Amino acid sequence: YSIGPGGILILGQDQDSYGGGFDEAQSFEGEITGVNIWNYTLSPVEIEMMSRPCLAGKGNIVNWSNLAYRVIGNVTLVPLSSCP
Repeated sequence: YSIGPGGILILGQDQDSYGGGFDEAQSFEGEITGVNIWNYTLSPVEIEMMSRPCLAGKGNIVNWSNLAYRVIGNVTLVPLSSCP
């Protein structure tokens, strides 16, 4: 699958049209963290390592720790506890 330039990544909501058309009844309720996207398939060893606390990898397409984002709606941001 290829994502072209100018794309929008939407987390926690079913998008009914490009960049909008949101229905509050279809909103995700819960917690989301550590979303990373790579442009290659991770090996089973890489996936296993990332399942351990404080060892999550950083995606080369989307890197959660460096993500520029915009909060819309009833969202609470909670800082992650730091790793030793």
